[in-house]
Amino acid sequence: MGPGVQAWMKCPANSLSVCIHEAGHVVFGLIDTYCGETYYAQNDPDPNVWSSLSSCTLAAAENHWDPSLCRQIARQGKERNASCIKEFWRYDPEPDLMGQSLSFGKFGSASTSHIRYMLDNINRWKI
Repeated sequence: MGPGVQAWMKCPANSLSVCIHEAGHVVFGLIDTYCGETYYAQNDPDPNVWSSLSSCTLAAAENHWDPSLCRQIARQGKERNASCIKEFWRYDPEPDLMGQSLSFGKFGSASTSHIRYMLDNINRWKI
């Protein structure tokens, strides 16, 4: 069903939240919202990650969400981990399943909008 016929998904059998997180990528084309060594892009239309703060706040306003919840994808440094800042912005509040795959979470408003778009356009790939 996802954007790539050759898509593969790997997840541990004993972690449903990781499987759902990975399915978010493979089946629905969602982008990670955590800060790390991963792929970032604005996955138009109806993205769950934006390439600018202004794009995020505009989308929030258009969807009747609170634009003040748009924030940069970042993580403060810890003892062993360096600080991380990406030039991408996110909206969905924690617990965000695309941001915390190792804990319980849910797909937020932005992720749900992109999932809805993908489901509404399922026949566009004509597989």
